[in-house]
Amino acid sequence: MLLTLNSFAYIETPKLAREAFFSAAIPSEKLNRYFALLQTESYRYGWDMTFFDVPHPERVRKVPMLVLGARDDKVISCNEVEETAAAYNVQAEFFSGMAHDMMLEKDWMKVAERIMNWLREKRL
Repeated sequence: MLLTLNSFAYIETPKLAREAFFSAAIPSEKLNRYFALLQTESYRYGWDMTFFDVPHPERVRKVPMLVLGARDDKVISCNEVEETAAAYNVQAEFFSGMAHDMMLEKDWMKVAERIMNWLREKRL
């Protein structure tokens, strides 16, 4: 990836995409449908996430923050999610049995419900 600047090499087969983004429970037909829609990621984004000190909580003022993570995420570790939450002085919340693409997992409604409840709690 570093030599070609092509992030798609990381996920160039359905098997690799499953390992990176999805839980083992995703049905093959859904995996193949989602895989067909994948494309290369911005190389700059990957560079920024890897080599630059993120997050930057000093840039966020008086904005409520909800930090969610997936227990089986292979892209963003639970430790990174917790560090992000700590930087914004909030508690990280995790969903078990899910991987990076939580919105495509079978229990995606649990995540959506948590977000909706949080928005109601904050009156947003």
